[in-house]
Amino acid sequence: MIFSLISEPEFECKDSELLSQTSEIQNVCEYVSIESNKTKYCRNFEYPNGKSATLNSEFDLVCDSEANTAFFGMIKLTAELSMSTFMLGSMIFTPILSQLADRYGRRITYLLPLWMTVIANVGCAIAPTYLIFLICRFIAGVGTAGIGTIGFVIILETVAPAFRSHTPLVSTIIWVAGYCTVGLVHMSFESWRVQYFILSAPFLLTFSFYWFVFNFF
Repeated sequence: MIFSLISEPEFECKDSELLSQTSEIQNVCEYVSIESNKTKYCRNFEYPNGKSATLNSEFDLVCDSEANTAFFGMIKLTAELSMSTFMLGSMIFTPILSQLADRYGRRITYLLPLWMTVIANVGCAIAPTYLIFLICRFIAGVGTAGIGTIGFVIILETVAPAFRSHTPLVSTIIWVAGYCTVGLVHMSFESWRVQYFILSAPFLLTFSFYWFVFNFF
């Protein structure tokens, strides 16, 4: 769903020095200062479609500059980094959670990552800074690793052998239906935070799984 939130928005540079030099401020990331004759990066942006429309506009990720870096300039902050962070969490913890499921049972190792993912996604919707958003995305990736691997095993163990061949088809249909829902929500609401929350909050109901997923796996 994150792809619907990272579209490149229209923006205007509102640095006072640039405004004193020219009226061409649409989609300007850098300019040459008349006073110092040096290239400067724009630091003050205004968005015609609203600051809360996308991730890029919310956290001013529209230009490559020294301001959009972390860890002493070693990492460039971009909206696409949220996908990489999510995948990194999944990649690191998938084998770990699989081993824990074999040792401690699938119930606890399925429910905890599930709830972790729900809380992290809600955290993404209310994250005050982009770094906190990335941390929540990483945690969501960790939890999704457990949901995907352990959940699929639970499905195969609870479905009769005659119907196990149908489980990938049903799972794929549900997966695609979820992405279609993302499109509808994206067209219905302008703010990316509202979109994220609407798509994440219903999964708070999964806390009821505590009473429905039994410990015989």
